[in-house]
Amino acid sequence: MVKDFILLGAKGQANQLFLNKNGKFVKHPVPDFEIDPGNDKVCGALFDYDQDNDLDFMAGIGGNEYLDGLMGFASYFYLNDGKGNFRRELLGPSITGFASCISPLIWIRTMIRIFSLAVGQSREHMAISPEVGF
Repeated sequence: MVKDFILLGAKGQANQLFLNKNGKFVKHPVPDFEIDPGNDKVCGALFDYDQDNDLDFMAGIGGNEYLDGLMGFASYFYLNDGKGNFRRELLGPSITGFASCISPLIWIRTMIRIFSLAVGQSREHMAISPEVGF
C-alpha cells in the first residue's frame, strides 16, 4: 500500500506532494516545491538523509532544455520536518548534470552517504514512499 507520493513536475511545473488521508490522496502544499519549478524533474529518491526517522527528498533534473547550460541540470534536495513539510536545503547532496535515476546508498559502517547515478532515459516520473509516510 502506498502511503504518500510525490508527483514530479515537468519544466515550469512544481513537484506535488500527495498524502494518504484515510485511503484518499490529498495534495499537501509545499512552498519550496513552488519556488523550484526549473527544468524537468525526471527522477527522485526518498531517504532519511539526516537520520531523524522521516523521509527527505532529492529530485534529479533532465530533459531537452540546454539553454541554462550544465547548471540548469542541478538537482534539488529537500529536508522533511516529519509532517510532510519539505524545505530546500542547499548544503545537502547534489548532482550537477542530466540525471535519470537516483539511488541513495548508505554504508552503515562508516555512515558515508553515496549516490549512484545511472545515465539513460528515465521511465519513472514519481517517487513513492514505501511503508513509511512523510
